[in-house]
Amino acid sequence: MENHCHHHKGNTGLHQHLSQKILKIRWPDKISNKELWRRTNQPSVEEDILQSC
Repeated sequence: MENHCHHHKGNTGLHQHLSQKILKIRWPDKISNKELWRRTNQPSVEEDILQSC
């Protein structure tokens, strides 16, 4: 389970980073993770993983 959590954190960060690039959100334009998921109309990676277990 610990290894699974480690990979989850890396995937979440990568997914957030790529979503921000797609939406052209730069670092001075800070938004919350919830707002990012709302704008992309997708569940967070965490929610997606938890639903698949």
